[in-house]
Amino acid sequence: MSELQRGITNFVWEREDGKIVKYFTNYRWNMMFLNIFKFFFMDFRTQGLKDGIERELEAKNKLSEIGVKVPLITEKEDDYIVMEKLEGSVLEIFLENSKPCQCFEKGREKGLQLRKIHDNGFSLIDSRLSNSFVSGEDLFSLDHELFEKESSNIQKELDLISLQTSARFIDKTKYRMFMKGFSRGYGEDFKDNLWVRFFLTFFTGLWLGMFGRKSPEKILINVENWFRDFYNFFELEKY
Repeated sequence: MSELQRGITNFVWEREDGKIVKYFTNYRWNMMFLNIFKFFFMDFRTQGLKDGIERELEAKNKLSEIGVKVPLITEKEDDYIVMEKLEGSVLEIFLENSKPCQCFEKGREKGLQLRKIHDNGFSLIDSRLSNSFVSGEDLFSLDHELFEKESSNIQKELDLISLQTSARFIDKTKYRMFMKGFSRGYGEDFKDNLWVRFFLTFFTGLWLGMFGRKSPEKILINVENWFRDFYNFFELEKY
């Protein structure tokens, strides 16, 4: 039995039979911070601290219905679920090992995918690159414990903030090509709230770097990409 990922609030590992187990803690402290963050934007709809599995199941059903690829859940218990194992790599690793032109195309695909999710009224809240998986030609959506089926604009904005924050941890050229492709796929709405998002992603980058990545080197890459965008006069507006 080998551990694949220790997330901010969950553990994920591969079982001896090749299936993937995701364990859910009783209380998710990240939900408290998320609810506080939403209050700041006058969004007073709170998310529960103990309903991660229910959201995960609901999300995978609804996303499948609209054509978004998700791993198949094969078992469910009170505190964990078991899923099929996908062959490939998380999106971040895929981008790091790809040419810039491939990063652009995968960014466009991710933009189209997230646009479809938002157009159906859903949001994932946590759209970090590590929560997408490339298997062959397919792009899977993985982590759905924060899923919302009736999303506010703020919740959809959190998808964009979390995605762009995590993208800034990769190589500068690949980051920019990925975001150019993402903007192309997502559409003109990507430019809405761009200035506010630009400001917030500086702080979410520091937070994710310290508590998620725990890597000074990665924090530096994230900050450098942020300042490079700033130096280029918000080049993202031209995407």
